[in-house]
Amino acid sequence: MKSFGEYLRQKRIKAKLTQGKVALSLGYKTPQFVSNWERGLASPPLDKISRLVQLYKLDPEEIIGLLMNEQEQILRHALSTRSKQKGAL
Repeated sequence: MKSFGEYLRQKRIKAKLTQGKVALSLGYKTPQFVSNWERGLASPPLDKISRLVQLYKLDPEEIIGLLMNEQEQILRHALSTRSKQKGAL
């Protein structure tokens, strides 16, 4: 399964938008924010996601599913790491 960042990159390209145009549309001065999202270094703020849905013509349910799945994976990893640490004590 692809990451949320990769999903955003593919949808931006499909919408024929540059990172710079997306950034300006979202109120940012540089495309670095968009680049960071696409590389998985950060996630878009929740208040920007509805605008991304509009810009990229996305299905809101698909976004919800992707975000929930990604967060579930993060939580599972964190909990399994914590369990392994406790077992080592």
